[in-house]
Amino acid sequence: MRLRGKGREDAPAHEAGTDAETDGGPPDSHLESSAGTTGGASAAPEQGAEAEEDQQPAKEEGRAAKREERGARKEKKEQRKEEAEGRRRKGKEAAQKVKAGSDAVRSRIASVVWLLAVVAALILAFGALLTAMNAANQQNDIVAFITDSADTLAGPLGNLFEFSDQDRDAARTKRVLVNWGIAAIVYLVVGKVLDRIIRP
Repeated sequence: MRLRGKGREDAPAHEAGTDAETDGGPPDSHLESSAGTTGGASAAPEQGAEAEEDQQPAKEEGRAAKREERGARKEKKEQRKEEAEGRRRKGKEAAQKVKAGSDAVRSRIASVVWLLAVVAALILAFGALLTAMNAANQQNDIVAFITDSADTLAGPLGNLFEFSDQDRDAARTKRVLVNWGIAAIVYLVVGKVLDRIIRP
């Protein structure tokens, strides 16, 4: 009987010890583990924030380098454009200078051609006038030079028309006036056409 009572008395003590063990030991370890986990979890974001802060200067440097590269590329493109425009301007200026020089030469040539045509027409006109004037001394050197030059300038046109008259001087005068007059007109027309063609 005593054994049973003692066993019953020991049983609550054992249960109390078990409860003490369960209430004392394991809960403390569980709290420590949970506290460690919480501390580690709170430390991880802090480390990530620090890493991000450390990476920000590098990112800014990279962005600045990219901006500098873009600026350098733009400057190179602008320089190339300016160089191309400068070359085009130089080419245009050179072409304009060459054209201006050629135009000046052509204008001078046209003026010379027109002047020669006018001189030839004047010589023919004066020669015809001196031939028609009976008062002109045909033996004079100046008169002879003008009439001979006019006859040479008339060329094939000098015999374009022939007049038959009893008076040879009258027939010659008519021939000279008509033929040399036509030759003078031809010289003026041809000279003007050449002047228009040659002149820029």
